[in-house]
Amino acid sequence: MRSQELELAKIREQLEQEQSRKDVQVHVWPEEQPAATTPGPVQTEAYLLCVPTTAGYVLLDRVGALRGIGQAIDVPRKEGRFTVTKVVRLPRNGRPCAYLQRA
Repeated sequence: MRSQELELAKIREQLEQEQSRKDVQVHVWPEEQPAATTPGPVQTEAYLLCVPTTAGYVLLDRVGALRGIGQAIDVPRKEGRFTVTKVVRLPRNGRPCAYLQRA
């Protein structure tokens, strides 16, 4: 019984450490990055922003021109600037989703 209590205390401590982390890193492997395209007319479409917060991620609906990987973007009501690290199409509705990281 005592060993289980010690193990439980250790797991709780690890959980607290994980929850206290504020930095989120997103790694994009080269094969996941879209091929560079030549600039053309700006397309307006509905897309999502996946914004990191201290409590996890928040998805924000947006309409307009989606920024490319590596480009900076301002997020209303969030301090600081963010950089687009990855853009994927959602499987169910095909909308693009841009993953952000604090710049």
